[in-house]
Amino acid sequence: MEATMSHAGMVPVFADAGEIEPGHYQAIIKLPMAGDWRVTVHVTMSGNHKEDYDFNIKGVQPRSSAD
Repeated sequence: MEATMSHAGMVPVFADAGEIEPGHYQAIIKLPMAGDWRVTVHVTMSGNHKEDYDFNIKGVQPRSSAD
């Protein structure tokens, strides 16, 4: 997974997914800044066929000091 923001100077954030049960994958990505993020999931399927899936996460809130 790759997460990006539109702010100048922001570098992408990456996370790898792992299979949690057959056919189901999970990734945890830490977004270091509040705001709107675009996440791209890069998928490689059998036969080395590659696809990307994009979605937006709007309004990410800052972490509280208790987190």
